[in-house]
Amino acid sequence: MSLDLFLREQDWPIDTAYIDEAVVRCTLEYLTGQQRITFFNELHRVMKPDGQVRLYLPYYASMNAYSDPYLVWPPFTEHAVYYLASKSFRDQNTPHYNQEMKADFSINYGYSYTPSELVRHDKARDDRVLLNLNVVQEMVMTLRKL
Repeated sequence: MSLDLFLREQDWPIDTAYIDEAVVRCTLEYLTGQQRITFFNELHRVMKPDGQVRLYLPYYASMNAYSDPYLVWPPFTEHAVYYLASKSFRDQNTPHYNQEMKADFSINYGYSYTPSELVRHDKARDDRVLLNLNVVQEMVMTLRKL
């Protein structure tokens, strides 16, 4: 589907609970905050119960999150997706957001590492993620509609 579809401020032309699986790559980082909210609300609406979405997002501590002049601030962090996609997270942290944000997904995530990091021990790599730039290139998140 075209990026233009996701920039719409009204409902997507897709039936409710129609999609089993979706992959979103090279899209969300180009949306404004309000467009991101609309995107997740609509994504939740069109996904079937237990439907799965795989998100690929440039990691905030990677050059990929800043290099393209068309990327929209702020870059994505793990928490950004939780705010947009998890009702239970919003209930615990900012319940007033639930008036506008409707998406409710379970979330699991991992990272796409630079090749030099793949040979490191998991603990060493995890420590480097927290302390260094360009260790992680992408977050890979799996959302499942609740």
